[in-house]
Amino acid sequence: KADILNHSEKLIIDLKTTSNILDFKYSAKKYNYDSQAYIYKHLFGYDLVFIAIDKTTNQIGIFDCSEEFLARGKEKVEKAVEAYQNLFAKTNNNYHAYKLAGLQFAMNKFEDAFVSIKKADKLPDDKTVKITFQVNKNYNQQVDLKAAIAYLEGIIAENLTKKNEAKISFERAIKLYPEFVLAKTKLDALNAETKQ
Repeated sequence: KADILNHSEKLIIDLKTTSNILDFKYSAKKYNYDSQAYIYKHLFGYDLVFIAIDKTTNQIGIFDCSEEFLARGKEKVEKAVEAYQNLFAKTNNNYHAYKLAGLQFAMNKFEDAFVSIKKADKLPDDKTVKITFQVNKNYNQQVDLKAAIAYLEGIIAENLTKKNEAKISFERAIKLYPEFVLAKTKLDALNAETKQ
């Protein structure tokens, strides 16, 4: 959920608030902004800059991400992948497989992510879990886990250049949750691409 994605400058800007601008670097570690920066760098291939606003003084700070900061983020994400692999092995739960696939996708491990999301899709669903997606700056949408699994499967398939499988996954996501805005947008884009 990056605040600003600037394609022309190849830069991601994320806005944060802090209770003390002078301690922001410690907050960044505490609140895992390093893993966020690592994931964004892998997803978009762009550098990330944090703009932090002190809630008390209204002072503004601009913080870039060092190689050390990104390396620490990578370590955290790798540990999270390992933890979800272990958790999924114990629980065989579709939500855990979904989270694992999302982390693998964020690390550009598309084949691993595809295997995990396929497993998630085949598992039973208790219909209690909702996943929140940011549609735009002002609107979040909660969708059923099964629809979110189908959507992520489509995203991963698209990155593996499996366009037909991606299309089928987006269609299934919409069938499972007819008002799924992001799935409709992805399906429309794929259909438009096919027509050209």
